[in-house]
Amino acid sequence: MDETFAREAGEVQNAFLAAPFEEDGWNAALRLLARRTGSSHAQLLGLGDDAALFNFLPDIDASYQHEFLEIEAWRPEVNWRVAASGRPLEILSEAHYDIVRQHSGSAEYDEHCRTWDGINGCQTALIEGDGLLVGLAALRSEREGRTEARDLQMFGVGASFALAAVRMQQAMARRGTDLTVGAFDAIGVAAFLIDRHGAVAALSAAAEAIVGERAGGVLCLRRQQLGAARRDADVVLQAGLVAALAGEAMQQHWIASPHEARRGCCANYFVCRSANGISGSNRACWSSRGARRTFLRCGSRRCARRWG
Repeated sequence: MDETFAREAGEVQNAFLAAPFEEDGWNAALRLLARRTGSSHAQLLGLGDDAALFNFLPDIDASYQHEFLEIEAWRPEVNWRVAASGRPLEILSEAHYDIVRQHSGSAEYDEHCRTWDGINGCQTALIEGDGLLVGLAALRSEREGRTEARDLQMFGVGASFALAAVRMQQAMARRGTDLTVGAFDAIGVAAFLIDRHGAVAALSAAAEAIVGERAGGVLCLRRQQLGAARRDADVVLQAGLVAALAGEAMQQHWIASPHEARRGCCANYFVCRSANGISGSNRACWSSRGARRTFLRCGSRRCARRWG
């Protein structure tokens, strides 16, 4: 994996992890995935048994959605992409479409794809079962050509974190603390869910592993309050929590270890939002990942600021 790919993959990862918490976060993540895969568009589509439930496709004319529904493109006999659905996180592309189009699809859907620059591309099912299919796709025009190996690899990165983000969105919609933290567990992120009083309401398994002297002493819990062992780092940590609980957009800070020989962590703050924006009982989602002393990462992204 080259350095450019690693950096761009980290950007895609962070965009999807932020999507449930940021205003217009899903569209921002899809725009970035499209750019990084050399595609006209990226799409997140939710289908029920007999209808389209949601269809995120940024930067496209509103008439696209009307046409999609008009030709009943959620039906597999019309839409060869739906007919080609594979196992969850199995990536399908043009070679699969070529086979499926021999016995499925319609002339109306083909014309629809050409009109909206989506005749080529790749896709995967994120969630399938119980009458629900959530799919992610990168759509490419005839001019952009068929999907190359590097683009498929980048799409796979986006798909894995899109799945985690969808699960987080579902969990927050149900206001389930355990489910929300469980979504972070699924991708190995150290996450603390902070309630509006500043108390730790829940924490992921990876978060438990970095708290306390036994884990290196960077972070600690005192009477359900999250803190940093170093006084100067704790000032930064607490200021970030106050800002997040007040609704400030995503922040990122370096929390240094009190031990010279041990690494600190890069802290990212997100505001949990309800479907209608920030809820009355705000919670701040704080996540961290360990980082080397030479440079800081949250996943594959360097921490913007270093303290201590």
